[in-house]
Order: sequence, then C-alpha cells, then structure tokens
Amino acid sequence: MEQESHGRGNVGFLKKYAYDYLSSLAKGHRQVEDAAELIRHFQKKSNEDGLLYWDFHVDENNMMCNFFCRDGRCRIDYETFGDVLSVDSTYKTNKYNWSCAPFMGINHHVNNVMFGLAFMSRETKSSFNWLLNTFLESMSGKQPETIFTDQCQAMMNVVENIFPKSHHRLCQWNIYQNAHSHFGSLSNNPESKNMFHRCMELCETEEEFEKFGVT
Repeated sequence: MEQESHGRGNVGFLKKYAYDYLSSLAKGHRQVEDAAELIRHFQKKSNEDGLLYWDFHVDENNMMCNFFCRDGRCRIDYETFGDVLSVDSTYKTNKYNWSCAPFMGINHHVNNVMFGLAFMSRETKSSFNWLLNTFLESMSGKQPETIFTDQCQAMMNVVENIFPKSHHRLCQWNIYQNAHSHFGSLSNNPESKNMFHRCMELCETEEEFEKFGVT
C-alpha cells in the first residue's frame, strides 16, 4: 500500500485505525455474550417468580437494543399505586452507554416504588414505542391517570398514542430548566423567582396555583 500510494504518509490508514477496528469487534463480541448471559439469568429467575415479566428487542443486525423487566412485586405495586407513573430515560449506565429508564410511582407512605426497569441502546421513536407497549402488556393494559416524563422528544411523540387516557406532564426538573428561556428579564428578579418557586413547590390545587400567581 505504501508503494502504490508513493509513501506511508499517503496511505491514509494508520496502525491505530486497525487496533480501533479490532477493539470494536471485540466489544461487539462481549456485548453478544453479555446479552446471552442476561437472557439466561432471567430464564432462571422466571422459574423462581411466576409473576416475573421480561422481554427484549433486537435491531436490524439481530443485536439486543432494548430490554425491559419487572417482577411480581412491581406488578402488585402498580395495581395498587399505578394512578401516577414516572418514566425517566436520562440515566446513562455501564460500558455500553445504554440508557437506564426506571418506571416509578409513589405509594401511600409517599415513598418511591418501582414498577419496572428498562435499558435502551438508543432513544428513538421506535424504541420508546416498543418499550411503552411492552410495559402496558406486562401490566395487562392498565393505563395510569397521569404519566410524567422527561423532555425527550422521541418519547413525547409516542406517549399520547400509547397512553390516550392518561394526562401527560413534564417532570418538574424540565419545567425549571425551561422556565428561564420563557421568563426573559424576570429570570433575574428575586420576587418573580420566589413566586415561581412557591407555585411549583407549595401548590396542590389549581386554585392555589392561581392564587400564588397573582399575589
């Protein structure tokens, strides 16, 4: 290649590129092995928990790209406390950089409860479509009264179709993050910031919110 290109500098291919390519092949092989081990683990767990539900999704290369699971405790908690559901896909985990998306709720002691857990290799519309439909299937189609999500556009695009009977709301963190871009000069006004905080944190009804807003 050096002779044909008249010098090493003209080859356009470095030794590093070869090592990077071999490393990517090894990583892909490890990912396949880890996915297979994950499936074996849940196949074994299924024999121990008759209410355990798990499923996975493969991409066009037949590689695992999404995974969802929930145990019997999650199912029971969702039947009791599933009127409000929160789905957060902002967590990044492990060496494969997949997103971790817990399905959460709140019980009668105002403590967080887990309804399910998902791992996603990509946050696309098709991935969220599979994931949310899989969650509903695992819960016999029961829809929450209200669902809170982060401001992931791909997820927001499918929530209304999959949860047509639910009220879709953004999580409080996203509202705080977006507030500054809408308030303009009021963002630096201490009184306005304090009023907004009171509206967000201290109001439980629409009437209270309106009262704080005009005070």
